[in-house]
Amino acid sequence: LVIDALDQELTRTVVRSFCDNVLNGWIGRQLFGLFKEAGLNDIRVSTQSPVMAGIPWQGIGWLIEQIVEPASLTGAISSEQREEWLADQQKRADSGMSFLSFTQYRVFGTKG
Repeated sequence: LVIDALDQELTRTVVRSFCDNVLNGWIGRQLFGLFKEAGLNDIRVSTQSPVMAGIPWQGIGWLIEQIVEPASLTGAISSEQREEWLADQQKRADSGMSFLSFTQYRVFGTKG
């Protein structure tokens, strides 16, 4: 997960908290090995990285709020930091400067 923000350290905390709260957030790293362990052949890995850039707050705000929530709920950040981070994200979105991206993994293999 990649998000542009003014405060890099705070953003690292937000992103890490979000990723740590995804059900099996390491699955993308593990899929190749799991396919090998399952005895599959001709294993291929591909990626897709959706980019959300320049999206106004009304289009991306709901997602940004979901991303910051785990850091807030677990106490990784204070309520003041949450509000500061969200204000920066809203300002970016309102000025056409929002940027968010993530990587999706697809793994294919054959049996036999």
